[in-house]
Amino acid sequence: MAPPQPTYSSFTYTQLTSDVYATPLSTSVSFPTPFAPPFSKASTLLPSGVTYTTYSYDPSATITPDGQYGQSAYAALWKGYSFSAIPVAKAELALPPALYNAPPDTSLKLPADFLWGVSSSSWQIEGALQLEGRGPSVLDSIGYALAPETADRSDANVANMHYFMYEQDIARLAAAGIPNYSFSLSWSRIVPFGVAGSPINSQGLDHYDHLINTCLTYGVTPIITLNHVDAPTAVQADLKSLPEHFLYYAKIVTTRYADPVPYWVTFNEPNIGYKYTLGGKGQITLKFANNLAMPLDTQNISHIAAAFRYQDILLGIMSNPLFLGKQYPDAAINTPGVIEPLTNDQLKHIHGKIDFWSFDPYTAQHSSPLPQGTEACASNSSDPLWPTCVTLSNNTFRPSGILIAEYGFNTFLESNRTLDAQRYDLERTLYYQDFLTETLKAIHEDGINVIWALAWSLADNNEFGRYEEQYGLQTVNWTDGKFTRTYKRSLFDYVDFFRRHLQSP
Repeated sequence: MAPPQPTYSSFTYTQLTSDVYATPLSTSVSFPTPFAPPFSKASTLLPSGVTYTTYSYDPSATITPDGQYGQSAYAALWKGYSFSAIPVAKAELALPPALYNAPPDTSLKLPADFLWGVSSSSWQIEGALQLEGRGPSVLDSIGYALAPETADRSDANVANMHYFMYEQDIARLAAAGIPNYSFSLSWSRIVPFGVAGSPINSQGLDHYDHLINTCLTYGVTPIITLNHVDAPTAVQADLKSLPEHFLYYAKIVTTRYADPVPYWVTFNEPNIGYKYTLGGKGQITLKFANNLAMPLDTQNISHIAAAFRYQDILLGIMSNPLFLGKQYPDAAINTPGVIEPLTNDQLKHIHGKIDFWSFDPYTAQHSSPLPQGTEACASNSSDPLWPTCVTLSNNTFRPSGILIAEYGFNTFLESNRTLDAQRYDLERTLYYQDFLTETLKAIHEDGINVIWALAWSLADNNEFGRYEEQYGLQTVNWTDGKFTRTYKRSLFDYVDFFRRHLQSP
């Protein structure tokens, strides 16, 4: 038999189209029961003498002093600050290899009331640092110090222009079917001088009024973080009085927004006033920044002890008293200079004031003991690794629910890829599918009450001085003069996962 003869023809790629579209949210969201009294009633809880004003940055205003909190004093806050323009970024072709294998799916379901959505923070996306009365924050200088070699591109004064484009951003979330948006308020935009008793910036409050109302209009539920690392500069210089200054700011914000906002993320004691003075019915937590430690050698007792010590230092110092009513971990107390034990009255005051345990578990990392031993390191303040060395203790905090407040994936050198390559971000899709599949297993197989998961982030943004590190579910074009946003593939895959795995109400 003669062998088959090869044939040839012109090659073309099969053109694929989709008739499946994202499902938009309903046009508005409302809640049958107010979360707190309206501002007209709640405002009676504010201290007497609170003044409201507006500020605009004018460098020449420093010439004529006009009081402790006048325009001259506001301009003086910004003295010495300067920001560089963002140059046009180079586009590079750095295409990843094609990925055809997706992780195996599961038939497990998330509870119908599981809360999911996306996150952002004010300093990383807003821009407009010196506009409409905002005062300087610690990140305005620290953000550049973290990445001086890229400071010419990392202008937080521009960022994503979210301060001006928030309506478009919210509309895009709603159009894609994302029901919850977690964002932070800029403390220094509301209290420019930062400190207790200083004037409140009405323009800042008006802006967040509009942002929150825009969310509700589009059917997106707002989740507010009171402070995301960007405390006012004046407050950072007076850390001993930070609780007083933060409480002043938090009271202003919670009395104004407690009714329309059901979920709050914060730190420190304003949650006590929210629950028992304001009568708030929403839910409050704080977020721990932590990548959980795993022993490098799971069969080695010293490696296991090292992982537990890491968790004690990173998590136990705050979680022990807040959730368990217990003293700081021994690993912290026995490390000289780290922290002093709490009194019984302090423990009683702190315990039980947080609704849920919330953290940002982007990935895992490995721990192992030091060559000289962790105890030797912990007792020797001259050791170069003191006091970050690690060992064993209890880190089970038994909260009523676990909140995954941030999780996301930074694709290596994604900013150097073509726009098409950035949008077809399979690595990020696989990360979210794996992460959420394991979350389902944690709920069903381990009995863990995971109640929400918020992806980081809304869009590529200023990652504390860098734009090369991109976690966004959308791209942002910083060079077209329009700051054009485009959806990435991962956003649609992310939404689809919840469409398939959420139980029907």
